[in-house]
Amino acid sequence: LQLKAAHKRIDDEFNQLKTDYEQLKTKQNEETNQEIIQLRQTNDEIFMNMNNIKAERDRFEKEIDDNRIRLHHSDNQRQNLEKTLHDEKERTSTLEHTIETLTRELNEKKQVLQREMTSFENQNKILVEHETRQQELEDTLIQMSKLINESEAKAIINEKKLEEFQLNNKTLETTLQNKTNEFNNIVNNVQHELHDVEQKNKDLLTVINQLKTLNSSHDSKLIETNGIVTELQHKNERLEKQLEQSSREKEQYQKEMIEFKKLMEKRESELQDRISALTNERNNYQTVTVTTTERIKEIEHAKQSVEDRYKELENEKLMINSQLQNEKSDFAKR
Repeated sequence: LQLKAAHKRIDDEFNQLKTDYEQLKTKQNEETNQEIIQLRQTNDEIFMNMNNIKAERDRFEKEIDDNRIRLHHSDNQRQNLEKTLHDEKERTSTLEHTIETLTRELNEKKQVLQREMTSFENQNKILVEHETRQQELEDTLIQMSKLINESEAKAIINEKKLEEFQLNNKTLETTLQNKTNEFNNIVNNVQHELHDVEQKNKDLLTVINQLKTLNSSHDSKLIETNGIVTELQHKNERLEKQLEQSSREKEQYQKEMIEFKKLMEKRESELQDRISALTNERNNYQTVTVTTTERIKEIEHAKQSVEDRYKELENEKLMINSQLQNEKSDFAKR
């Protein structure tokens, strides 16, 4: 009864654990699906922002090329102007000083544009790193899907093993009941035979007493009675042997009961190990979920950094356009 109660308690605990695991798995699947949807939306937004940034970069490169052409044209004009000023150097020293100042300013503008080109190349590197991070996130999502599939497969295997354990337990219970019934039948038979022998012994003692009083006239009957007594003694010896056999069978039965108890304890230990394994898998799954959440936060932070950098590029572009307009105006005046 204790084994059955323990087995029932283990079944109840396992069913409760199984229910909790299924609820947790359903909840985690829903949260994972929601996070995947959000990640896909974020990836789409990042992809659109990257396309916009690439378009702005292309336009910005075109403007830089135009500025280079203008600078080249300005260099040609400066050379022509220097030639003219060289011819008129003796007449206009003030104009020569102005041309030198203009040359220095143009060189400074070249350096500024060169620094802007370097900054733009660094921005391209940042975009490449962002694409690499996006690919790593997709790989992480694929690994999460594999882990979920493996957890479901392990849960199915564990359920099958539990069914096998339950079937083996039922088989052992049936065998134990059959052995118990056989032993009870043997004990009952022995008791009946002992009762019969005792009754017969009582009857024989009565007959022996009667034969003693009639010894002289019933010698033949006494001999016959002695034979019957001898036969009964042999029968008693056989019954004693059967009783000893029954005792040995009882000891064997007790040994089998001990082995069965050990087997049940082993089954219970295996079941506890399986429950611990399922608990560890659930904890690992929760750890993967936390890691994914942290990764999402990192991606959102990277997205915010890209947006901030995009705003900085817009401001720098406006500043460069303003400087170019001022340079055009100053150059036109000169």
